[in-house]
Amino acid sequence: MEDVYYSRQIKTVGAAFRAYSVMLSGQCATGASPRNTVSLARTAVIGYTVPGWGGPSRQGDRITPSEVEAAQRFLDTLPLDQLNQALKAQSTHFEAKDIDSKIQKANRYQLSKFIAWAQDQGWLDAGQVPSGDEVSQPAAQVYRHSFNIAKERGKQPLKNLGLTKRVRRPDFGLKPDEVNDRLRVQIDAIKQFEVQSLNHRPATINSNVSFLMRLLGWQHRYGLVPLEDLSLTGLVPYTPLNVSLESIQAEGMNEEEAWQKLLMRREQRKELAEQQARVAERVWDDYFVFYRDAPDSQVATLQALIIVAKYFYRQETENTASKSGYTDIPVVRRLRQKLSVANKLRKSKPPEIAYKERSVSWETVLDVLDAQQAKYEERFYYSVSQRNGKPHRQRKLREPTAIACDLQLVLVLCILSVMAPERNRTICELEMGRTLMQGSIEDGVLVPIENMARPELAQWHLYLGPKDYKTGEIYGKYLTPIDNMQLARGQTFYGLLQTWIDTYRPLFNPAHNQLFVKVKTTMGATPGEPITHQNLTSWVKYLFYRHVGVPVVPQSLRKMYVTYLKRSRASEAELEAAARAMHHSRAMQSRQYDEQDLQDKIAPISAFNQQLFKQVFSAQDAAELPLTADGQLRLRDLSEAQIKALSQQLRQEQKRRQQDHSAA
Repeated sequence: MEDVYYSRQIKTVGAAFRAYSVMLSGQCATGASPRNTVSLARTAVIGYTVPGWGGPSRQGDRITPSEVEAAQRFLDTLPLDQLNQALKAQSTHFEAKDIDSKIQKANRYQLSKFIAWAQDQGWLDAGQVPSGDEVSQPAAQVYRHSFNIAKERGKQPLKNLGLTKRVRRPDFGLKPDEVNDRLRVQIDAIKQFEVQSLNHRPATINSNVSFLMRLLGWQHRYGLVPLEDLSLTGLVPYTPLNVSLESIQAEGMNEEEAWQKLLMRREQRKELAEQQARVAERVWDDYFVFYRDAPDSQVATLQALIIVAKYFYRQETENTASKSGYTDIPVVRRLRQKLSVANKLRKSKPPEIAYKERSVSWETVLDVLDAQQAKYEERFYYSVSQRNGKPHRQRKLREPTAIACDLQLVLVLCILSVMAPERNRTICELEMGRTLMQGSIEDGVLVPIENMARPELAQWHLYLGPKDYKTGEIYGKYLTPIDNMQLARGQTFYGLLQTWIDTYRPLFNPAHNQLFVKVKTTMGATPGEPITHQNLTSWVKYLFYRHVGVPVVPQSLRKMYVTYLKRSRASEAELEAAARAMHHSRAMQSRQYDEQDLQDKIAPISAFNQQLFKQVFSAQDAAELPLTADGQLRLRDLSEAQIKALSQQLRQEQKRRQQDHSAA
């Protein structure tokens, strides 16, 4: 609901109407209500209700400022419970003045809205409420459990927001309790290898293991491989390639025979490794045929298999570079060949979900933020039931944890919009005191708030090291202040953030410093745990769907922001700053994030051409220009003066663009 809740005690009808007028004025200022909303309410209360109570009446067609003041003084004398009799007083005035029925209906509706709003604030007992169709019925409750559970309980399930036509298969991945001892040792060793040799983050390691578990589960459930026989060598075969000269010489051969034997055995082992790689490739292909509708999953699975191969053959090669190494290992070469093909297929294949299906304008993002903030500010649940044939409004105080959930969503969307949108990972891993810090920047160095001479001037900062974001190895340390943006209804970003940290976050008893926490027990989660990228994606998607009916995901926000900049004709300096803030190059900005239509992209040059010709030929009569039958200009028939003028204009434009480029 859009109500604003006031902590002060309201005792008179006049005080209630002043608070109601302030709330309506705020809605008008933000565009949430028409500009004449306040005047309509004033006419209904002061023009048609106050006289019915015995108060002053207006003398003309319009209410004058002095009449408003007189009516307000009268309302200040009425106790608040008189508002329950407002509709009756208004009807009395309608009958006395024989007011037209259409005017009666419009002003009765405006007065009913005021009464219902006062009841929502808890200032009135749920007595007299607007009748008939004017009572706003509550939306149907939506429960966030699976379709099967919801069906068993007879409750409405949450809408499935999947936009692809892909049929989701049952989970066929290997479960933790199905892992045999040998396989468990191998998986643990792979994890350790990724940490020590590949410098992978925990999220990357867990993702790789999950794709391996899918493959193993497929082997067991569809390939009928017994659980006790499952092994990573069944996915990536291992053949020792190294043969030592000393071991052959120990067999009693002379040096020449030993060398010949050495070369022969090495070739034999390489051939065996090639054969095993070909056999394994057939297994991989069978799995990809089974999982053929997910190119991204195919790429991720191949990457996980390459890591397994690197672990097995880490001592069989002298080149262990992460990208260019292991070229002498047959199974690695085959996996990389397939990965190259899969990547090309993925890039050439159009996205399964069109950008327009999961995006909105950037202005709408701010509308959603405002709507979610209003939801957080609600302090009661409402329902309308029938009692003695009349609608009866009830309310129930919301639990603090429910309010906390809404506030956390407000902050997530704030951080995604008060600055250039960060990647999902950065938002998930925001850590107070490390990547999210209070202080001030002095000579390029962040001074913590505890070391500041004036702590009241501290700002919040995003402070990312090279390992804290995707392109950190390229761009290095990143430090930027987060602006304290002014939000609706007198709130600020810093104020809401501090409220979350001090009041609501502790409700979930987190044992870590990450800003955002899990708030429910869904899928076995524990409230207070750090969130995952799946949590954040789900939150943002359902947040947008709830408010505007479009399932926007965090990645789409980055595209929407860049597209908005391009459509708004942002300067080169602004586009360059946005690219740096989003941790990528200008080329990536245009290639990956710009979703303008072709017409939007070519509009500037069309406008430039029109302006150029307008300037050059402004002194010429349009009828005298050399035109073809279809209205096109014949450049070869232009006069020397016209050509000279056109050339001069082109040179000036070229010079201007060079100056803009230099300034950027």
